Amino acid sequence: MSDTAEKPRHKRSHNNPPSLLPLERRASPRRAYRIAEVCALLGFSRATFWRRTKSGTIRITYIGDMPFVTASHLDALLGESAE
Repeated sequence: MSDTAEKPRHKRSHNNPPSLLPLERRASPRRAYRIAEVCALLGFSRATFWRRTKSGTIRITYIGDMPFVTASHLDALLGESAE
């Protein structure tokens, strides 16, 4: 047997990174989402995201120095936008 045999590689689709998949298609529920994920899910630019944060429409929670939006708040935002 040769030591140079190739190991099987896992193929990952770069079209839909796991963090940007719709909420119902994720394997495990998450408690918080990063800013880029929220912007992608809501269709906002980062500038619009921060304007909505400043106006109080979107609430952020910091974990250390990193800002996040909680899953419960994101669900509420998605519910409001669907109505």
